Amino acid sequence: MQGHSGDVHSVAYSPDGTQLASSSADATVLIWDTTTGQCTATLLGHSGDVRSVAYSPNGTQLASGSDDGTVCIWDAATGQCTITLQDHLHAVRCVVYNKDGTQLASGSADGTVHIWDTANGQCTATLLGHLGDVQCVAYSPDGTQLASGGADGTVRICNAATGRCTTTLRGHSGAVLSVAYSLDGTQLASCSADGTVCIWDVATEQCTTTLQGDSRPMTSVAYSRPDGTQLASGSWGCTVRIWDVATRRCVATLEGHSNGIGYVCSVAYSPDGTQLASGSGVQLASGGKPRHSAGKVKIWDAATECTATTATLPGISGAMVSVVYSPDGMLLASSSDDKMVRIWHTATGQCTTTLQGHLGTVRSVVYSPDGAQLASGSKDRMVRIWDVATGQCTTTLQGHLGTVGSVAYSPDGAQLASGSMDRSVRIWDVATGKCTTRLQGRHLGGVHSVAYSPGGKQLASGGVDGKVRIWDVAMGQCTAKLRGHSGAVLSVAYSPDGTQLASGSVDGTVRIWDAVDMGCCRFTLQNHYSGKSAGEVHCVTYGLGGTHLASGSKGGIVRIWAVATGQCTATLRGHSRLVGCVARQPGSTQLASGSYDGTVRIWDGNVEWAKRPK
Repeated sequence: MQGHSGDVHSVAYSPDGTQLASSSADATVLIWDTTTGQCTATLLGHSGDVRSVAYSPNGTQLASGSDDGTVCIWDAATGQCTITLQDHLHAVRCVVYNKDGTQLASGSADGTVHIWDTANGQCTATLLGHLGDVQCVAYSPDGTQLASGGADGTVRICNAATGRCTTTLRGHSGAVLSVAYSLDGTQLASCSADGTVCIWDVATEQCTTTLQGDSRPMTSVAYSRPDGTQLASGSWGCTVRIWDVATRRCVATLEGHSNGIGYVCSVAYSPDGTQLASGSGVQLASGGKPRHSAGKVKIWDAATECTATTATLPGISGAMVSVVYSPDGMLLASSSDDKMVRIWHTATGQCTTTLQGHLGTVRSVVYSPDGAQLASGSKDRMVRIWDVATGQCTTTLQGHLGTVGSVAYSPDGAQLASGSMDRSVRIWDVATGKCTTRLQGRHLGGVHSVAYSPGGKQLASGGVDGKVRIWDVAMGQCTAKLRGHSGAVLSVAYSPDGTQLASGSVDGTVRIWDAVDMGCCRFTLQNHYSGKSAGEVHCVTYGLGGTHLASGSKGGIVRIWAVATGQCTATLRGHSRLVGCVARQPGSTQLASGSYDGTVRIWDGNVEWAKRPK
């Protein structure tokens, strides 16, 4: 939602969730309809940046604090300023109501917190103690405490009735920019310019957890409603992170404000917890002077956009190269450059079996259609077939003269295809272990990926030469050559209905081809980046029903694409290194990704595959 002509400093929901107020560097407060996204009112009166807004608990008032040193109390129904509070000596940085709305607290650059009587506009108390600007204030849910964060890096907790400071929390090395109580009042979250969020135990006054993003300043925190199971944080870099309060893990990173330039300065959950609002600004250097652009307010769907990773499978001593689900979705196999194949139980996240025997990096793993076998291809030039029940290697297929980069079972499980850096594709009879067909002479370099069509009549292969070739399995002939990539093709995958073929390349693109008209590229997807250059796309897979496509890249990012439009609908972050493999759980929308950081992440596909930025 755009309407401000300056940075958006603060956002706040009305108690009934039907309205959202935003304040800006343009000296205005805008009121938005949360259903339609339309601006319904503009509140004018301040002569400086409006730094903070807050609704009274009954929703009849709206308070705003400004750089002009005043606090305005507005009639929420008429939009008229009914009271102007003018006791601060410098800019007002923050405002908040107590639980019954009888008091309003404001923090200022003059280093004080004032307590105001909302009925008559009188200042009833002035709280001293901070050695610099007071950046944020928050009442505890029961109204007995008032927390304030300052530029001096401390959080002070005062008795709301007496104004006496009972505790000073020290732990941040930079200014404290936001504080928020958990819904039960047992925890207090504070975020700082030092790039961290501290979770404090209110009873013991100890910091129990420190959350860290990407080292850039954290500007705002808010607990989710109505359950408080999540904590949202806004930061420089224009990102919003969602943290799981119980595990202290970042489960989602929301992007879309300004391509990473600027900052998210305020986050707020709607009262019913279905929405999360964030306000941002962009500040760029121009001739040595700050320059602000129009701010933005975004409303996120808390159900579909604020949940991501459901599990992380650690404990790998090498880069994760391949992952695949068993046909029933109960098991997940992974391979890495430690020469091992591991089998995980998807419900518990426990490693149940470790398969050893390869003498080099295991580049690819795949389950047979009945789930009884697992095939693996390795840098040792071997393909091994394992009995899933016993964990024993039953067959070793030899013949390739280079690294086996990919293996794939035919839909009926009778054949196994393998692609190698020796420039060939071999088709093996699974029952006898014999090579029945050798497809070669077409790729001008190694073969990175192979995939059977759902009907089993075609086989696609992607190679170092940047080409995708389509083979007639029965005849062993190449029937089509797909050109378009400018770099090696690292992954190929058919859609579930067989009408499309996706390919990912080191040129940073994903191409979606018409599998019927093999010369037709429907879309070229180009949003993978690693730093300032295109990020190599190492893996692609289709989602349930084929409506979405997932791709993993060198930059550690997994992107979700809408197949019908070619638009990126989600960006999944969490891996710290190259994502080499992605796999969808059969019969489910859950997604697994494996990375060179040595972890497998399992994402809650029910929300991620349908996530759409607003």
